[in-house]
Amino acid sequence: MKVDAQAAAAVAVSDVVVRFGGATVLDGVSLDVRAGEIVGVIGPNGSGKTTLLNVMSGFVAASAGGVYWGDQRRRVRRAAALRRQGVGRTFQQPVLVDELSAVDNVRLALDRPWHAGSLFAARELLARVRLTRQIGETATGRLSYGQRRLVDLARALATASRILLLDEPTAGVGPEDWEVIAETVLKLRAAGVAIVVTDHNLSFMSDLCERGAFLHHGRLLAQNAMRELLADPVVVEAYVGNGETARARPAAVIDPALPIRGQHGAALSAKEIVAGYRGAAVLHGVSVSAEAGEWVGVVGPNGAGKTTLLGCLSGLIVPRGGSVSLGSADLAGRSARDRVRLGMAHVQEGRRIFKGLSVEDNLRAGAASAIQAREKIAEVLELFPMLADKRGQPAASLSGGQQQMLVIARALMSGPRVLLLDEPTLGLAPVLVESLLTSIGQIVARGITVVMTDEDARRIVDVADRAYVLVEGTIKMSAPAAELRTRISEIEHAYLGGM
Repeated sequence: MKVDAQAAAAVAVSDVVVRFGGATVLDGVSLDVRAGEIVGVIGPNGSGKTTLLNVMSGFVAASAGGVYWGDQRRRVRRAAALRRQGVGRTFQQPVLVDELSAVDNVRLALDRPWHAGSLFAARELLARVRLTRQIGETATGRLSYGQRRLVDLARALATASRILLLDEPTAGVGPEDWEVIAETVLKLRAAGVAIVVTDHNLSFMSDLCERGAFLHHGRLLAQNAMRELLADPVVVEAYVGNGETARARPAAVIDPALPIRGQHGAALSAKEIVAGYRGAAVLHGVSVSAEAGEWVGVVGPNGAGKTTLLGCLSGLIVPRGGSVSLGSADLAGRSARDRVRLGMAHVQEGRRIFKGLSVEDNLRAGAASAIQAREKIAEVLELFPMLADKRGQPAASLSGGQQQMLVIARALMSGPRVLLLDEPTLGLAPVLVESLLTSIGQIVARGITVVMTDEDARRIVDVADRAYVLVEGTIKMSAPAAELRTRISEIEHAYLGGM
């Protein structure tokens, strides 16, 4: 029987603040979860969802505020003590001992792991997530990613007598495992266990969670019934973007004397790419292409596979299937370094600069030779004039936006034909976004192909020539950007679990 959700809160998060260094990751977050209730916490990457679960499960200490448990509002801070209080937790990646069998991994989570009854108890927990006795006797390192996920869930069930915290439980697994996870969670709810779930799979969250909480930039901006929350304009804007910082590329940056586009066919082509991590499927037969001198956007919600796709193109990730070609060159077996020599540059998310070096020395590090460095520095500084006055300063002294410009400028030092940009506008102020997009437009005008990922669909379709919509590792839409501007409602529907 389902427990009345109006019962006392199983856990109350009260005005929690978490700071890492000078960065505020959670900013005054409060959330009550009652016995027998499933609450979904949603929000874009970096919103603080995992940090919230880490505070609730005792892995991270709050800088201010607290977490209170049960009717007596007890404060229990240590992870080991919380497990004894009936808290179970899964992580974004399964935390298992690969050398041990699945059943022994579950036994480790029990209060008395090697007690006579523990083997029977562990097998029962595995059975609850539909894993057979044969799978239970298999070393977890030999299991599929989906099976490892379910073993991790069984471990959490070993302690989740009062509350279960699930961090991205469907990431990298197929619909058949979603069904198992949902069935398990619903049975726990009926037994009066409180459940908190984070996941980027919004269709799964919509079906499973009665109530939702929306985190963005560390703040809890909205709470509502989950389906109503997913229709909230604030939530839709955070996932799809509002395009306010974007504008169509100024015609002035397009050089009409460069009739490059389409002359020699696709500058970059990927066909039927299949890829993932440690058994987790991320891309399912993805095909994309970009012509010479074309700006191509890849948009999609968090966890869609955008970063994985760029990694497969640049050689940082070896796909399980499919092919990638740069012009007429098949890139099968080519390392990331070989691809740079052939004319590809990849700017990864995260502003990876050499902070102890000057701006100019960072640029020199991107060139293949000293001669090339002398030729290229003036050229790239013309594209990024903000860096020209700071070329002698330490890179660490730059603002976040200037650091992003520096990593793109450094990538251009190798003289690429194709430039891959992973979320280059992430975390930038609107004025810097506009300046950066103008510079990227100038790069394209010089005949360099740009493939750029972004969560803000409206921004991309305002500046790119063409775009792909990637959702759950599959291309859901592809069209010229001008056409996609008229189909924003379809993109929103795809982002939020449709199509």
